[in-house]
Amino acid sequence: MTTADEQQGDAVYMHIPAVMKSRALVPIVVVLVTCIKVLLIPSYRSTDFDVHRNWLSVTRHLPSDQWYFYDANETTVHTLDYPPLFAFFELFWSSPHNFLTQFLLSHDDYLYECLALRPDHDNEPSAQCVVFQRATVILSDLIFLMGSHLASKAMEVVACRGRGRGRACNNDNVDHVSRYNTTMILLLLNPGLLWLDHVHFQYNGMLLGLLLGSMGCLVQAFFQQGTLLHANILGGAILFGLLVGMKHLYLTLAPLYFVYLLRHYCFVPRSHDNNKNNKSKTSSSSVYFSLPRLLLLGTVTLVVLVVPFVPFVSKEQLMQIMVRLFPFQRGLCHDYWAANVFSAMSSFMLGYHVHEKAIMTAIVPMTLLAPQSLGHAR
Repeated sequence: MTTADEQQGDAVYMHIPAVMKSRALVPIVVVLVTCIKVLLIPSYRSTDFDVHRNWLSVTRHLPSDQWYFYDANETTVHTLDYPPLFAFFELFWSSPHNFLTQFLLSHDDYLYECLALRPDHDNEPSAQCVVFQRATVILSDLIFLMGSHLASKAMEVVACRGRGRGRACNNDNVDHVSRYNTTMILLLLNPGLLWLDHVHFQYNGMLLGLLLGSMGCLVQAFFQQGTLLHANILGGAILFGLLVGMKHLYLTLAPLYFVYLLRHYCFVPRSHDNNKNNKSKTSSSSVYFSLPRLLLLGTVTLVVLVVPFVPFVSKEQLMQIMVRLFPFQRGLCHDYWAANVFSAMSSFMLGYHVHEKAIMTAIVPMTLLAPQSLGHAR
C-alpha cells in the first residue's frame, strides 16, 4: 500500500524535466561542485585549519608513542584529540612517501614550512600550504561521493520494493534514475557541508560518507537473504566501526546500531531455515537467536575498532588517549561553542562534546527521505 503523499511523489517524477532522468547528470554535478570547492580555497578559514596543520606535523615528525603527549612545551592548544585511526589518516597526508603531498608541496621550503612543528604564535601558513590542506579535504570527499552513491542506490530499492512493486528492481527505469539523481544532488550540494568543510575547514564529508555507506549497506540487507545479507550487514558494521574509529563522537549512534543489528541479524525467522518446498506458514514472531551470527558480527566490529589502537598498547598510552578523547576535566561546557553534553534537534539525539557539525549527523541522513514522497520532502 502506498500513501497519498507517495502517490503524489510518483506523479511528480513522471513530469520532471528530462535532464533529471539522465545518468550523466550526477557526474556533471560532481565536476561543478568540485569547481565550487576549488574556488573556496582562498576563503575564510577557522582555527580548525591550524589544528589539522599541527596534527599533520605531529604525525610526520614524531613517533606514534608521542602523538598524544605532544603539546609543543605548552605553546599549542591544538593537541591531537581524535582517535588513532584519524591520526593515521593525518599520517597518510603528512607522510614523506605520499606522492600527492610531495606534488602539492613541491618546493622544499613550502614542505618544511607547512609541516613543521611550530607554536601557535608562529604558525601562519603560506598560500601553498592552504592549497595543500584544502586539497586534502576535496580529495577526501571521494568517500562522501561513494557513501552517497551507496545510500542513494539503497533508497532506490526502498522505492521499488517497499511499496509492493515486486522483488525485482529495474535499474534502467527512468523513475529510479530520477530518484537517484535527486538524492545525489541534494547530498552533493548540501550547503552546510560546503560551509563547514570548504570554508570553515573540517572533514565532515569524509565522515558522513562512511555513515551513509554504512546505512546504505544496512538498507540493502533489509531486503536480502543468504550471502548478500551477510555481506551487507557486515559491510555496514565495518563502515560504522571505521566511522567511530575516525571520530569518537559518533559513539552516540552505537546504541541504535546495536539494537538494529541485534534484531535484524541475530534474531532469525525460522522460515529462513525451512526448505523452499515447505510452504508451511510461520508466524512473524517465530524467531530464534543465532549465537554464531552474534559472534561473527561482534568479532568483525571489534577487530575494526581495536586494530588502530595496537600501536598504543601500553597502559600509559591508552590512558593518555582516553584523556584526550574524553576531556571531562573541562567540565560540561569548556567553551561557548563546544558543550561536552548537549541535546541537538530537541530530543532524539544526544551528543558528547558537540560542535557545530552535530546537526549534520541528522540533516544529511534525513536527506535520503526527501525524494521518497512529498510528505518527507516537506
